[in-house]
Order: sequence, then structure tokens, then C-alpha cells
Amino acid sequence: MARKKKEPETYTALQVEAALCVWECLNEWTLGSEAQVAKLEKAAKKDPHSMAAIRVEWIEMREQCGSAEMRSQSIVLGLWCLEIYDILTANDEEFFSYWSYDWEVIPAMLKHAVCKDGKASMYRGDYIYTGGGLIDAHSAAQLVAQEFAWLRYEDDCKSQARQQWAYEELVTDDRKSRDDPSDSRMLSAFEQGEAPPAFVKWLGEKYDLTPAGPGFR
Repeated sequence: MARKKKEPETYTALQVEAALCVWECLNEWTLGSEAQVAKLEKAAKKDPHSMAAIRVEWIEMREQCGSAEMRSQSIVLGLWCLEIYDILTANDEEFFSYWSYDWEVIPAMLKHAVCKDGKASMYRGDYIYTGGGLIDAHSAAQLVAQEFAWLRYEDDCKSQARQQWAYEELVTDDRKSRDDPSDSRMLSAFEQGEAPPAFVKWLGEKYDLTPAGPGFR
């Protein structure tokens, strides 16, 4: 008896777009000169939780499995990202409306594309070429939601700093490193649930700043 021919898999335009955005991001993360990669590796050793460390993991994965395998698994990652997207927009369709889908939303999701051991992953189910399987979309959605809540809070604080003190950089200058908020008062205020207007008012008064004129309000 002749074996029935398997129908080819088909994908929607939305699924194809997600896979292409994933592949675009992975290329951005993993392609670079030897000097650029060496710089990333140095930064990763200094801070194992940094973006540089995440990129190094993906670079190593690409070297192990090859570009064709990573390109193919972009489909799997794209579908996983769409699940996260659907979870976070189920009760708020505008959850991601403030950010660029390909340059901000998809990369933010891929930062959490890890297995249960916390290492970068691009596999689901029984087929795993290297590493472990991806964490479930609901677990990843919680991490992504927290990250975007922080980004929204930071933007709101900057807006308040501009309106109240004509000094948008107030909230980012108030920390040792502009790119690392871990030691900032703004992060503490975020974690304590303090509203941006009240926090920024307190911070400006702490530095004895002059309130902004009517033109900035």
C-alpha cells in the first residue's frame, strides 16, 4: 500500500513575520567581527547577566549548530514569541503599542528564550539539537511583562522630569551607570510602587532644582 504523502506545513502571514523578525534579531546578535566578539566575551565575563552574555550564548549556539539550523528554528522561536504576545495582549490589546515590534518587542522576548537551566534555547518538544527545551510561554510572558512595565515606568519618569524640572536626564543621571539602573533610586521607586509624578517631584527637590516654567508643562 502506497504511503500517504505528508502535506507541507503552512504558516500564516503573522507567523512568517514573527519568524523573520526572530531571524533578523539573531543575525544582529550573532554576526560580527572577531574583535567585536572578543569585546562581547570580555563584557560577558565581567557581567554574566548582561546583554553581552546573552549574545555570546547565541553566538556559541550558532557556531555549534550552524546557520541553517538556527534559521530553521527561527520558526519555532517565532511561534513561541507569538504565544507570549497573545498572553500579554489578551486583556490589553495596547500592551505593546508603545514599542517597535521587530526592534524592541521580539528582542525583549528572545532575551528570555532559555531552557530551565537559564541557557539560551530555540527548541520545543522532542527534537533538541543542542541545549535544552524552551521554558513555557506563560513563564516567559511574566518576565517580559515585568521588563516592559519597567520600561514604561522609566519613560513616564523621564516625561515627568521634563515637565516638572525641564531636565529629562534627572532620572538617569541619578545612578552610577547610565545603562545600569540597579543602583538607581528610580528602580527602588518602581519596586515600591511609587507613582512617577511623586517620585520625580521628590528627586528634583532633593537636588534643590528649580521647577520648570509654564512652557515645559
